[in-house]
Amino acid sequence: WNNKALRQALAYGIDRQTYVNVSLNGNGRIAYTSEGGIGWTTDPSLKPIVSDKAIAKQKLAEAGFPNGTIVPAYCDSTTAGIRDCEVYQSMLSDVGLKLDIIPTLTSDFTPKQTKREITSRFITSWRPRADPDGRLRILFYSTGGQSPLSGYKNPELDKLLDQAATVFDTAKAKQVYSDVEKLVIQDAPFVVIAYSNNYAGLNAKVQNFAWIPDFQWRLGDLWIEK
Repeated sequence: WNNKALRQALAYGIDRQTYVNVSLNGNGRIAYTSEGGIGWTTDPSLKPIVSDKAIAKQKLAEAGFPNGTIVPAYCDSTTAGIRDCEVYQSMLSDVGLKLDIIPTLTSDFTPKQTKREITSRFITSWRPRADPDGRLRILFYSTGGQSPLSGYKNPELDKLLDQAATVFDTAKAKQVYSDVEKLVIQDAPFVVIAYSNNYAGLNAKVQNFAWIPDFQWRLGDLWIEK
């Protein structure tokens, strides 16, 4: 995956709507950028990599694989994890990317990535942060977070993230984060697929509950009606 054109081929080869329809059973919406549609950094002018089989095949040839190639796909060894990987396997086979699904225990990912036995986790999920730096730095900064595990490094992206973290005028910071997203889109270290709907069951006696989509429960102000 240190081959940019190969990463782009995968990005162009994925049909996001099919994933939403099949894997999420329609309970979500397609996504293209890490921060797109979420919060004050949203930039509707960004041009994402969309599903295009012809470009995917072109990028695959550019990557050095005109006849296609087999790539490892380390997937959670659960029913849902394998099912999702099979969805990707099916859609990517059309462009010449043949996924070799390798079932892996969730508890094994980080230790094996640290030892460089696994160089990518094919499917993962992240939740919103009030401050975009909280997620973007974890995912893409070359030191700390996920990048040392994945091996992804981009000095230009590091510079932009450092710059954005020092800008307290949100209008100005938004432009820097837009530049971050543009670079991430083209570099394709991650392919953002979908924003999933989230649901919670609530007992009618529980009062003052607020649904905040970062999954950090605020329990201090709850009370139970008797």
